[in-house]
Amino acid sequence: MRIVLIAYYYPPDPAVGGLRAAKVARAMVSRGHAVDVIAATLPGPAGERADTDGDGIRVHRVARSFDLRNLASRVGRRLRPGRRTEGEPTVALTPAAPGAWNRPAQQPAWKRHVMSALWLPDDRQGWIRPAAGRAIECVERGAQLVYTTSPPASVQIAGWLVKRRTGARWAMEFRDPWTDNPWKPAFVRSAWSDAAERWLERRCLRAADHVIAVTESTGRRLMSRMKTDHVIIARNGIDPYDRTSSGRTGPPAIVYVGNLYDERDPRPFFRAIGRLRQRRLLPEGTRIDFVGDCQFYEGMAVDGLADECGIADWLTCVGRRPHAECMDRMAAADVLLLLAQGQPEQVPNKLYEYFAVGRPIVAYTDQESETMAMVQLAKGHYTVTGEDAAQEDAAILGALRAARDTAQPQQDEGVLAQWSTERQMALLLDELGL
Repeated sequence: MRIVLIAYYYPPDPAVGGLRAAKVARAMVSRGHAVDVIAATLPGPAGERADTDGDGIRVHRVARSFDLRNLASRVGRRLRPGRRTEGEPTVALTPAAPGAWNRPAQQPAWKRHVMSALWLPDDRQGWIRPAAGRAIECVERGAQLVYTTSPPASVQIAGWLVKRRTGARWAMEFRDPWTDNPWKPAFVRSAWSDAAERWLERRCLRAADHVIAVTESTGRRLMSRMKTDHVIIARNGIDPYDRTSSGRTGPPAIVYVGNLYDERDPRPFFRAIGRLRQRRLLPEGTRIDFVGDCQFYEGMAVDGLADECGIADWLTCVGRRPHAECMDRMAAADVLLLLAQGQPEQVPNKLYEYFAVGRPIVAYTDQESETMAMVQLAKGHYTVTGEDAAQEDAAILGALRAARDTAQPQQDEGVLAQWSTERQMALLLDELGL
């Protein structure tokens, strides 16, 4: 079968969403299908070229066309040449966007209405028609299935347009919620734009032949909304990693890999480390590495936040690193830090990678979250769910002890095997009849 996969992010784009799209595409190819991937352009002169990603996969890089955001940007530059409008971000407001820019707490009503139009359904609206157009071409050349994966939600609208135009079978995947997205800031939303997005989501859900969720919580929400008991649940999955066990000596190393945004707040962890250091429960020279877009949180310098807690000399913000290097850094750590606050339904892809390397995890998460449930099922890890200092201290110290004590209970490998990428992709493809 020929399949069209529409995914805004696709490797070598560093956005984490691209990893899921690549897993799905490669799983389809492993069963003998050919996949055309429609993805966003990459920076540089070759950003729009079509290329391959192994046998059976052809990647079409599609650029955004002119849209309301482009028009607003041009008008702004003409009105204020050489300067940026106050409060306007220099980068897209996505979880992957670094920088010290801070979201405005309030906006005038007129400006919020304008911004909600520019962000309907998100800041990738100019990509919808070009992506749909390229996908329609692929269907007209014989593709039988269209598979879309979001965020951004614009991808789903592109899939809906392809479905309406061609009638091709459509599988619609949610990595994060759409209309319940906790990351979409209030200053780019209004009552009318929220209603419009709910209408768009309903139309897409009704038109789709298959609906997929990467977490059980999202799946349950979609089932209640669709009044159905069948949404395919296929997790991101744990990739194989060759674990090398060696005795760890010297000061402990705690490693966080990921970005800082929204409620992924490092301050509770910093305060706990500062408290433990002051009580001399951690050895001097303890190393804390933050790997990724971690230099700022809510416009504040992270090293300054660490300094307020008396641990600036222990903290190193490494910046983005290649994926293979990140995996090696995780495997070499004593303890892995996971920040997943304010995400009751989402499970960070990083959790699967943490499971893969097998190091003790300290997860800051919500009490009823799916992340919490998974960490508990996997066993051998530690959670922090609130402002309880004693709980924090016990979790960090317990994880550090477990890192050096081979007699401590390890992860439940039976549970992890069920969450392997191979198993999850097999479940997905079986449900799709591929």
